[in-house]
Amino acid sequence: MRLFRGIVVGVMLLISGVGCGRDEASTSSTIASKTMSSLKPDAVDQVAADDLAASLGVNLAPLGNLTEQETQCIADAMVATFGAPAPAPLAAVASLPPLDERREQAVAQVDIYIACTESWELLFLRTRTEGADKIGDVSAACVTAALPDDESRSMWTTEATGSYTDLSHLDPLFAVLDKCLTTEELNALDWN
Repeated sequence: MRLFRGIVVGVMLLISGVGCGRDEASTSSTIASKTMSSLKPDAVDQVAADDLAASLGVNLAPLGNLTEQETQCIADAMVATFGAPAPAPLAAVASLPPLDERREQAVAQVDIYIACTESWELLFLRTRTEGADKIGDVSAACVTAALPDDESRSMWTTEATGSYTDLSHLDPLFAVLDKCLTTEELNALDWN
């Protein structure tokens, strides 16, 4: 179930940014220059944003302690930025856009999470691998306090692009996990 949830999260993030027909060149600067409340989808896309918010609420809210308002903010900003995700078979996910475009989309997606929720680092932590959702609140607080925001943002962006061949980009996280997690929490993690 945890692996399925991780796959669902990844597919939702990927589909929300792929093949929307919008200009991605200035996506990050657009998000940075607007408040999340101004990133609202048009009336036609609001249904898609509401559906995405409901899905985020079921799949992500428990992992990142997200409120209904935060999940709606994330969904509204995703749809306003990338357009309504078109229903697509999973095979469509295999045809990824070029790496530079994926990187721009990943940065924009991570920035949306950062702007919409204060618990974005907790969400990042608890969605990294199987067993991460079992990390307790005290250990999670230790990890998020110990990792600088820029390192967390960089790791999440790299994860979102899918452009890595090993887990070395997560080395700062691994170092902190060893210091903050209990033995049981560490043993529950499966990085394979």
